[in-house]
Amino acid sequence: MRRARFPSTHMIMPEFRQAARKPAAIPDMIKREKNKQEFQRLVELSLRSKIVLHIISTHKTGLLKTTGIVKAVDHHTGSLLIQTLEGPRRIHPHDVQDILA
Repeated sequence: MRRARFPSTHMIMPEFRQAARKPAAIPDMIKREKNKQEFQRLVELSLRSKIVLHIISTHKTGLLKTTGIVKAVDHHTGSLLIQTLEGPRRIHPHDVQDILA
């Protein structure tokens, strides 16, 4: 009976399955899809539970490191409103390079 179980390591999310079917022109597409899901999970966690996030994003002058709590998500512009110690700051998700909790 032990071998009759379906191993959980073989379960693949639909997003990963779609990305794996696409041609290998973009080799790290699955990795980027996983990063998008992790980004969304951390933003939602910060919104609900007030978890402090460390966000590294691109800026005109180079990389910008922001530490704060996500206060709101503007769906019209697609930007995040982050409350930092210096005051509120807007970050566009396409500028985010890395995010840590």
